[in-house]
Amino acid sequence: MIEFPFEHNKSYVDEIFRFLASPGGFQEGAFSEKLPTVGVTVISGSRWLANCSGFEIYQDPDAKCARIEELSWSDIMKEDDHLQLAFARENRDLSLSISSWLSGVLPVLYNDIDRKFGDNLPRFIIDDISGFMYSCVIFRSAVGNSPCINNLMFQCYLANGYPCGWSGAYPDGQMVVYSATP
Repeated sequence: MIEFPFEHNKSYVDEIFRFLASPGGFQEGAFSEKLPTVGVTVISGSRWLANCSGFEIYQDPDAKCARIEELSWSDIMKEDDHLQLAFARENRDLSLSISSWLSGVLPVLYNDIDRKFGDNLPRFIIDDISGFMYSCVIFRSAVGNSPCINNLMFQCYLANGYPCGWSGAYPDGQMVVYSATP
C-alpha cells in the first residue's frame, strides 16, 4: 500500500490509499447511504454501465431531458479548484514536493485503481476514476476533509457508489451516484 510521506493532512490522504488497497469495488454491492453528508440520488442497474446510457442527462445541461441545470458535471467537479490553488500559493515548497512525490507513485496508484475497479467496467470509467483519485490525493493533501464537492465524491466511493452526475442546479440539487444494486 502507498503511504503519504508528508505530515500535512496525512490521515486524509492515507484514507484514499487504504480504500484503494481494500478488496471490492462499487460494482460488487449496494450503495450504503450512511456515509455521504448531504443528499444523493442513487441510480442502479446494469444498463447504466453497459454503455452509460442515461448518464448524460446528469452531466450535460444541454442534453435532451437533462436533469442537471446550469453547470455541467465537469464544471461542478472543478468547483473546489480555488481551495487547492490557494493552498499551492501559500505553501509553494510543500505543494511542489507533494506533486513531485505523486508523479513518482502514479504507476502504483493506477495499478491499485485497475485492480480494485478494472473488472467488468468500460475503460473510460476506469480513466475517470483514476483522474478523480489522482486529483483527490492532491486535493486532500491541500485541504484535508473540508466540506466540499471533492470530499463528497470520495464519501460516495467509500459508500460503494460511483458519483456520475448532478440532479438540479448546483449546489442546491443532489449528487447522482451509480450503485450496482439498489
